[in-house]
Amino acid sequence: MPDGARVRQTVPAWQRRWQRLGPAARRTAPWIGRLAAACALAVIGYRMATTPWVAHLSSSKDMPVAGALACVAASLANLMLVAGWWALLRAQGERVDLRFCLSSYGRSQIAKYLPGGVLQYAGRHLLSPGLDQRRVLIASVVEAASLVTLAGGIGLVTKTLLPSLHAGLVVAGLSAAAAAACLVLRRLRFRLRWMLVAVACNLSYLLLQGASLYALVNAQAPATAFNALFVVGLAAVAWAAGFVVVGAPAGLGVREAVLLGFLSGHLVAEASLAVVAVFRIAALVGDAALFLLASAIRRAPARAAAAAEKG
Repeated sequence: MPDGARVRQTVPAWQRRWQRLGPAARRTAPWIGRLAAACALAVIGYRMATTPWVAHLSSSKDMPVAGALACVAASLANLMLVAGWWALLRAQGERVDLRFCLSSYGRSQIAKYLPGGVLQYAGRHLLSPGLDQRRVLIASVVEAASLVTLAGGIGLVTKTLLPSLHAGLVVAGLSAAAAAACLVLRRLRFRLRWMLVAVACNLSYLLLQGASLYALVNAQAPATAFNALFVVGLAAVAWAAGFVVVGAPAGLGVREAVLLGFLSGHLVAEASLAVVAVFRIAALVGDAALFLLASAIRRAPARAAAAAEKG
């Protein structure tokens, strides 16, 4: 086989299509996301400047406890992401230690707050020199596709997204997505057991994000004012919106705009802004906690990156 053909086979099809877009299109896409994030931040900043949400937040007796619970939920959610990424590597036959994954994933994840919002993926490669880099890339791509698909599914099932859509269509769509995923993963020779673990971890991440938001919303409104499933679906839809907009660091601005758009019809302006602000703070606390834990593990004696794991 010619060398050129062999090199071409090692390049994923999605990467070849992205390269064919040309440098101008590749440079334009992130700037569209940055512009969207900047516009959303401008609108949110204006609303925060003209609304006494800080005074409302200070007067809320339940918000400190709710905020603490939200921070705990966000921290646990990040651990689920680490476990999911580890499972995706194991599904490809990469015998890597969970502790090593926590160290590399946790330290690279903080880079999502840098301009562009995608440098955490480059960080995983830089911090995982002992692993098969193709498997690291595939794990990141499958992780992103899994999270976005699950977030959309949660939004549809909870009727947060397209509430008028018939339940039968939702089931049919999710079934088709699952069947397509099985075909792709079978072609990639993924191990089913580890893939199911990864999906469960990613689903847990989104549900914990929903629990974090529900704790904050429930502190601002009576327990009967909000359906828990609706709030979980809202958190998932907001996360997906912030994720797919390339160029928005950690979905900043986009995620908050989606949350405000949904919450404004159910809460007063001050309460909506307070929930959105504390929800973002909880996410920051969770990411910082993951980074500190990963850094501490890196400094502690650890196994080699490619060490075989029993079981």
